[in-house]
Amino acid sequence: MLFVVCSNDFINSYAKMVTMTLIKYREVGIDGLDSIQELWRMLRSHIKDNTSDFKEEFENISFQERKQTLIIKSNGGALRTDLAEDEKNEIIAYCVSTTGPDNVGEVDSIYVKEGYRSQGIGDQLMKRALRWMEENGTESKKIMVTVGNQEVLAFYQRYGFRPRSIIMEEAENQSY
Repeated sequence: MLFVVCSNDFINSYAKMVTMTLIKYREVGIDGLDSIQELWRMLRSHIKDNTSDFKEEFENISFQERKQTLIIKSNGGALRTDLAEDEKNEIIAYCVSTTGPDNVGEVDSIYVKEGYRSQGIGDQLMKRALRWMEENGTESKKIMVTVGNQEVLAFYQRYGFRPRSIIMEEAENQSY
């Protein structure tokens, strides 16, 4: 008889690997932006719930407004939308990236649905976006993180992103 002794960490890691969902990735470009609408609303809600200022702005911006902003931003450059889908073809994550005429690439929006986090899905989406930017000759890459979503900073730092500046905006009209 052969007995194998395994640590609990090994058993938990193996169980997680066995139960992981088969994830498919595909690029849908600018025409696929509408497919992220539900997940974008989840991200907007998360940020709105976690920010102390500008709640009304997050509440009032529509998906169509955000979509139009991304399309305008990509004029003279390009826009890429990557989707991650589970085995039922449900969209569970997305990443929208742009490049501009100034050769600057940006990860404009990335979101992984709860229940699918910590499975490497965000990692794959980031790698796909960054590879695409490299292939398109970007000279620099950036990500803007909204106040209220700072927990993602460590994730972005794994890809070499570092805080460069802090831009402050007046939250409401002040009397001087």
